[in-house]
Amino acid sequence: MKRKTKKPVSVLLCIVLLLSLIPLTALADESKAVKITEESKTAELVTDTAKFISLDEAKEIALKDAELDRNKQKITFTKEELSRNKGRPCYLLDFYTGENQYHYEVDAKTGEVIYGRRYILLTEAKKIAVDDAGCTEKVTFTEEELVDGGIKTPYYRLIFADNKTQWTYRINAVSGDILEKKEKNIGEADLISLEKAKSIALNDAGLVENAEKIVFTKEELIRNQGKPYYLLEFYTGKYQYHYEIDAKTGDIIYGRRYILLADAKRIAVDDAECSDKVTFLEEELVDGGIKTPYYLLVFADNNTQWTYRINAISGAVMGKHIDDISGTNFISLEEAKKIALKDAKLDEYAQKIVFTKAELNRNQGRPCYILEFYTGKYQYHYEIDAKTGEIIYGRRYILLADAKKIAVDDAGCAEKVTFTEEELVDGGIKTPYYRLVFADRKTQWTYRINAVSGAILEKKSKIIDEPDYISLEEAKKIALKDAELDKYAQKIVFTKAELNYYYGKRCYLLEFYTGENLYYYQIDTKTGEILYGRRYILLADAKKIAVDDAECSDRVTFLEEELVDGGIKTPYYHLVFADNKTQWTYRINAVTGSILKKKQKDIKVKPDTEWENPFGDVKKRDWFYFSVKFAYDFGLMKGTTEMEFSPDSYVTRAMFVMIIYRMEKEPQAGDSVFVDVEIGGYYDRAVAWANANGIVSGVSKDRFAPNDPITREQMATILYRYANFKGYDIESNGNTAYSDSSSISGYARNAVSWAAANLLMKGNDDGSFLPNANATRAQAAAVFARMIENLE
Repeated sequence: MKRKTKKPVSVLLCIVLLLSLIPLTALADESKAVKITEESKTAELVTDTAKFISLDEAKEIALKDAELDRNKQKITFTKEELSRNKGRPCYLLDFYTGENQYHYEVDAKTGEVIYGRRYILLTEAKKIAVDDAGCTEKVTFTEEELVDGGIKTPYYRLIFADNKTQWTYRINAVSGDILEKKEKNIGEADLISLEKAKSIALNDAGLVENAEKIVFTKEELIRNQGKPYYLLEFYTGKYQYHYEIDAKTGDIIYGRRYILLADAKRIAVDDAECSDKVTFLEEELVDGGIKTPYYLLVFADNNTQWTYRINAISGAVMGKHIDDISGTNFISLEEAKKIALKDAKLDEYAQKIVFTKAELNRNQGRPCYILEFYTGKYQYHYEIDAKTGEIIYGRRYILLADAKKIAVDDAGCAEKVTFTEEELVDGGIKTPYYRLVFADRKTQWTYRINAVSGAILEKKSKIIDEPDYISLEEAKKIALKDAELDKYAQKIVFTKAELNYYYGKRCYLLEFYTGENLYYYQIDTKTGEILYGRRYILLADAKKIAVDDAECSDRVTFLEEELVDGGIKTPYYHLVFADNKTQWTYRINAVTGSILKKKQKDIKVKPDTEWENPFGDVKKRDWFYFSVKFAYDFGLMKGTTEMEFSPDSYVTRAMFVMIIYRMEKEPQAGDSVFVDVEIGGYYDRAVAWANANGIVSGVSKDRFAPNDPITREQMATILYRYANFKGYDIESNGNTAYSDSSSISGYARNAVSWAAANLLMKGNDDGSFLPNANATRAQAAAVFARMIENLE
């Protein structure tokens, strides 16, 4: 270290004398000059900013360097920011495709690429590591970091573990090669069990597991720097909870109770007094530091954006901010749909088009409508700029069902196959394709099917190294023999028959029912051993036992109905139901039908004006307000989300039949005859029951088209047949002198006339009926409210 030299006193005196000779005005001028220089620097900075290339130009430079074309593939930007790095301003850009992720730094003045790198995806790196480790049990990742700096090759550092072993991997982030790996055994002899940890958390939260419905959404053992703990997240009907329990001592490291996110959103929307439908852009629970935890919520309609902070414990509004975004002049959703349909060369009046997604997304400052829809031949994905109407991305694919058929037909499978993977891969520079993996009991096939043309891009097959494993049909025979059932002597309906794993053993999962009982079996695929087998009474019977015991004289609505089977306890049905005055809770033994536990409580009947309306898009001034209330109170219809009813959304054929099924208290039903009605789907029993009773028929001999929006004339016809089933008078006739009466199908004419006579449906103000128009959820609610009021 250099020693500072002391200047002689005589030298310092000379300097002082020289300074004294300088006029004060000169010093003032110099000060002014310094100020001017600083102002010049500021002006230069502003001028430089004005000379920067735009963000869009920087993105195009990066994409060109990466040899990517956004018109040919989906590219998602996760970071777009201007950074002044060591005096050299640049744009920092992070983005990914379906195959790689990228990081670029582009000079904001010259457009020069300062830095550019392409990596494999994190998910791919994790898969490489897990596959190499040969993990047979579920693993938890405790560290996953991309390390890129210095002269070394960038790599992913990954640490993960199951209950016995912890692995550490370094995966080359460019090539995917394994650079380094380590593993160590981690004992668990001194750890408390997961069930013990859950019991500690529930006891601290003042909850009794069998007294109310508790749903665990996270149950993980975290090994954090040598102090393992159980991370538990769960919710009830009123609150959600977060706990961290020391896995060695059982001490509560952290515990918190919050109001539900849905309640926080409802509080914000109600306070904002939104009259139009809103879209949530951000919804985050912020809990850390010494501040009170809160929900950060950002939502908007077409004119206004609100930002709220809602106290996550009390529900109080902690802060709010309102921005006027009316100047954005977004095109409407309907306009966006028209643009997409026109580009896809589709006519909504010439064919059935079903939208499965239609939402406004404010992605990285460029709002767009995301649209997904399908016809009978293809499915489509579009992203439409919400300001300009420009098509950001558009793609047509063959249907997944068609891709699977192409693969199975090409494989020449003689036996029934089970699909274990079916994924649409669209991203990167390659043509989008379906990746399909399926197998029978001897062979496994892997196919890549071009998602645009249907051509076979790649196929592989391998003999499964288990020549002795039994077939699905053999497994079914074993289960039926154990259940003492003969498929020729009675009707047996299988609702689940799939290949799965049970505690590491490969097995068939089988669920089936007869007219008297429900069954669940797990059959070892190698030995045919019954790993688990159970017979239950039917849910419908359990509900009848409870309702009969409660001696309900009024109509009841079931609020909860769940089969609980796990642990050492006898399986039981948990049932909660109510009429207008009383609520009952029952536990019915699912094997014998005996009543294990019951309780009841009085509930206050609230007049219409006091309805605790959960839906932000249903206002008292709306014509459908009381119809929605009626349908909701009677358990006929639910919201599309916890806070939205979506009154203007279309009702599908399956949804409409499901409402009627709920009106009939969900009676027992057989198997559906329609090939497009998924076994085990929420509506399969409803469609089967309605078809068996002559209430509905298919669009063809073997197709029901459950996901197609129901038309007005179809709705009238189904109601007409349901009324006949109920024994109501169906001879009455009403007005059919509509301006478009010639458009009403022959099969629907009597039904439309009857619906008009009973004030269930009416024409429009212009004198038309619009028989082929799709019915909305609000209209469906109104029709059922009128039906119960006018006919019963």
